[in-house]
Amino acid sequence: MLVSKRRYFLAFAVLLFAAQANINYADCPDITMVCPSKSGQPFNVGFCWVLEDLQCESCDPILDVAVSNCPDSGCDESAWEGRADGCSIPVPGLKDVWNEVFHQACNLHDLCYASPGHSQADCDEWLFRNMVAICGSPGLGSLAYSECVESAGIIYAAVKIGGGSSYDSGQEWAKKNCK
Repeated sequence: MLVSKRRYFLAFAVLLFAAQANINYADCPDITMVCPSKSGQPFNVGFCWVLEDLQCESCDPILDVAVSNCPDSGCDESAWEGRADGCSIPVPGLKDVWNEVFHQACNLHDLCYASPGHSQADCDEWLFRNMVAICGSPGLGSLAYSECVESAGIIYAAVKIGGGSSYDSGQEWAKKNCK
């Protein structure tokens, strides 16, 4: 019950902010993210307003968008299935909060770790760039932009320091399952 009251309050705050800032959330801007593929090329993701999440999100599943826009990944959609699980943050409470805003960037990061030929540093850098792009799109992240970017920096530092074993297991998986 507490969660629903908090979500209703946040929804009200977002809608009130939107009205005052004259923002039409029906037309979320596309954002540019980085492919979890060998090239690391940028690609545009169409974003749509999702009221229950109080933010703009990818109109299509991010996995589908990544597969269709990042052809040099060496993995196909069926191989990647189940590899992306959002933000894996071992701190109770923070995982849910940060997944609300960053789950799409974290999913691309998971796919990057499981794509052949990437360095962990590249994947982590692309995660940070994708999170900052999300902070700039309408929704919860943009309401507190500086806090959102600060949170992105904390996650970035955490994966740089503690993501080695996840990166190693992702690369081992990629050797067995990708071209």
